[in-house]
Amino acid sequence: MGRSRRGVRTGQMVRIASERIHILYSLARKEAGKGDHQLMRRHVQLARRIGTRYNVRLPRDLSRATCKDCNAYLLPGATSFVRVGGGLIRTTCELCGAVRRFGLEPAGTGRIKTPQSETSISQKSQPTSTQGNGTRSKEESN
Repeated sequence: MGRSRRGVRTGQMVRIASERIHILYSLARKEAGKGDHQLMRRHVQLARRIGTRYNVRLPRDLSRATCKDCNAYLLPGATSFVRVGGGLIRTTCELCGAVRRFGLEPAGTGRIKTPQSETSISQKSQPTSTQGNGTRSKEESN
């Protein structure tokens, strides 16, 4: 007999779960802005439960925007305040007072980098055989 597929998560199930998590977090953000804290917490709670059930990891930005003590969406100025200093980012939940600390990355080691393919494409697209006045470039003359 074949093996049971009980408990197996297909790629489609994981994709749908991830979409639902993003939808619930966007709803939680709207409710945090409006001031409906009970509904905001429910959206975050459901999103976290879906992530747990389908073994979908929350993206970093969503994980850091969640108070782990009270399930609040941490929206700076509305439900939290942020302090930066001493190599740390400190986010304090205004609803329960919990503090989360995240380290700052050193300058120059940012996560967003210019892709190498863009620079190589722009260099390849420039004609090197002749310049605008019909003369050869230095690379071709050698």
